[in-house]
Amino acid sequence: MARIPWKTAGWIVGAPALYLAGALTLHSHGARDLLIVYLTLALMVPVGVLIAQRSGQKDKLQSLREASLRAEVQMLKNQINPHFFFNTLNHLYGLSLAQSEQAPAMILKLSDMMRFTIYEGRKDQVPLCDELDYLRHYIELNQMRFGDQLQLTFSAEVDDDQVRLPPLMTVVLLENAFKHGVARLGATAWIRMQVQADTREIVIKVVNNYDPTADQGRAGIGLANLERRLNLLYGRRDALHIKRDGDTFHATLRLRTL
Repeated sequence: MARIPWKTAGWIVGAPALYLAGALTLHSHGARDLLIVYLTLALMVPVGVLIAQRSGQKDKLQSLREASLRAEVQMLKNQINPHFFFNTLNHLYGLSLAQSEQAPAMILKLSDMMRFTIYEGRKDQVPLCDELDYLRHYIELNQMRFGDQLQLTFSAEVDDDQVRLPPLMTVVLLENAFKHGVARLGATAWIRMQVQADTREIVIKVVNNYDPTADQGRAGIGLANLERRLNLLYGRRDALHIKRDGDTFHATLRLRTL
């Protein structure tokens, strides 16, 4: 059986006794007005204590909830890019064996991307210009990997490249296009990516062809993680729009600037 701390027990016994003693004293002296005030204050004090305790409990619950959300967002970010890095390292190993002139340039680009993922990826938000640089490095590395068979067009129409957004959000759509398009279709694959941004909104559009029979209508874990991050960060799931039209996959991501 749980034992009540002696300080708590003292308040439980002593507070009512003091309350009754004060009320009886005022009553015996005929101070009715003071008695009414005393009784009112005596009732308000425990109510105020309860309100304060409730507020403190709500603050603690909110802090725990926010910590849990941050941990989940970080976990989802940690799941980004592992396959890309492994594949690039394998390709780099082959280039090194062949003593290719491409190897040093690929090492530098891969190093910049890993630095961004490790250090900038921890942050809640980054400038759009940094995210665009990451995208360009990603595209250039894949151009080295796939050579002339890669049919990719990329355009950016940006009013202000200093607007901020959560890191590593835009690359997910491009990764999905490579995984389900280029990696499976080879030379017949194509990708079109467009980024538009103003002071209020960032819109990323990726259109690519893919093999619908191989994917059986599944969007993949990358897009599922992206939807979860959007829900945690923005409280909505309609920021990501996906459409399949025959063997063409359309993905549009809309983000409010931070």
